[in-house]
Amino acid sequence: MATNDDWSSAEEEGLANDLERLALEREAESAPAPTPAVATEVTDPFDRAVSHALPCFSTVRQIGLYVWRPLSPKRGDLKPFANATEEDFVSRIKIAPHEGDVPVVNLSGVALPVDFVRNPKPQFLPNRFPNDPGVGAALAAAAMRGLDWRTLDFVIGGSGLHVLSARSTSGNVYLVQKVQGALTLGKHAEYTSDLQARGFQFERLVTGERMDGRANEDCVASLQVAMVGPFKIYFHAELDAVDGEGAHVEIKSGNPHKFGSKEMFQMVASRSSKLIYAVCQGNRVVGIQEEGLEDVARRTSASKRADLEATLLENLRELKDLADEVSEDVPSQLTFENGRVKLTPRPDLSQLPSRAVLDALLARTLG
Repeated sequence: MATNDDWSSAEEEGLANDLERLALEREAESAPAPTPAVATEVTDPFDRAVSHALPCFSTVRQIGLYVWRPLSPKRGDLKPFANATEEDFVSRIKIAPHEGDVPVVNLSGVALPVDFVRNPKPQFLPNRFPNDPGVGAALAAAAMRGLDWRTLDFVIGGSGLHVLSARSTSGNVYLVQKVQGALTLGKHAEYTSDLQARGFQFERLVTGERMDGRANEDCVASLQVAMVGPFKIYFHAELDAVDGEGAHVEIKSGNPHKFGSKEMFQMVASRSSKLIYAVCQGNRVVGIQEEGLEDVARRTSASKRADLEATLLENLRELKDLADEVSEDVPSQLTFENGRVKLTPRPDLSQLPSRAVLDALLARTLG
């Protein structure tokens, strides 16, 4: 596959358009904001829904998408994030996705009921770099889009909001590290996925692919900057698909009776205004349902959502107060002790490349 140094003329044109758009955005940001005569109606479906689901959240900038291409690494190519090189990242990041790079929901050809494929040939994917792009790829993609790091308080992955609102890591390892003043929070997990499992089969079903087909190992991520209370946060989260109008979609095959605040926070992080899920009877899909973000939020009572929001903001404040204790070179593990944030240095783990590699990545702006 082509690297960022081998972009086609079509991609160069796309990036030129991005540069023009970014220049216009910066010019608009530097100009005095006009005072509106009347309140502006919120027209973006996601912003309208999130204002009810999580009132402390407001969009600052929708950065867009990037595609991560693992390039089918051999087992010997898998490595800790700390050992990744600049070329490891730039050869795999595609920040100008083309048609076909992002799965599109297509239910027109789905005939129900349909059985999940039994005993398919496994397609194992170890969750290590470069199969797992990690925080470093999201930082590099945002830098290429011209994000100003000096204004950020946090960089948070897809599950971070849920962890901070629930005040629990559920036995998983979450790491905090400093990047140019911002605190990154990301999940650290090494495991092996089977891309032929039911959840992936259902994603292929609703995006017009064969359930028994070989899965695409590329990863699509949604990027945005938002205010959460007083904190400016860069969110990067894996995106399952978009609909025909380009709206982000979360896809689930699990038990819908168990959906709740976790799914709501995932959708907020990925800017998904729609959830598509399977209705199953045993090994058979008998229905496909759709819910908006507001509907998913209502699965959790208003009073419970208010409590979760208050806990989220409290934990963000605690993390911000501990910023001086966080290193740029060594991550710290986030845990909660007696209801308070606790950070413990973990020099044995990594979630970012070396500082030299990271500095080089953050300097690779499109300009």
